[in-house]
Amino acid sequence: MATLPQEEKYSLREQILKAARSTTANLAEGYGRFHYKDNAKFCSNSRGSCWEVLDHLISAKDENFISADTFSEGRNLVNTAVKLINGYMNYLKRAGEKQAVHEDVSPYGIFDQGHNESDNQ
Repeated sequence: MATLPQEEKYSLREQILKAARSTTANLAEGYGRFHYKDNAKFCSNSRGSCWEVLDHLISAKDENFISADTFSEGRNLVNTAVKLINGYMNYLKRAGEKQAVHEDVSPYGIFDQGHNESDNQ
């Protein structure tokens, strides 16, 4: 985004960077969830952030802040990312229909209140 004018350095450039970072942050947060539907929701948020990046790139192109080649490259990257996220979401849906993700009993001897170790053996 080095081609953006100085006055856009802290507005459009920052918005593009925040949306791009949100894409991967949502994937990471969703991966940390135990139920596939929770994970899928964060994947949906991630996909929305991809489209937000594209929207900002369209604005940058319309204002002649970036070249047509830079825009095309960015659009292709967004489309690839969305396809990958959609594929992962489809995988989560298929896996969830078979069996919900469950966490194993803690190997560290930490149990919910009201349980003792002998209940979990």
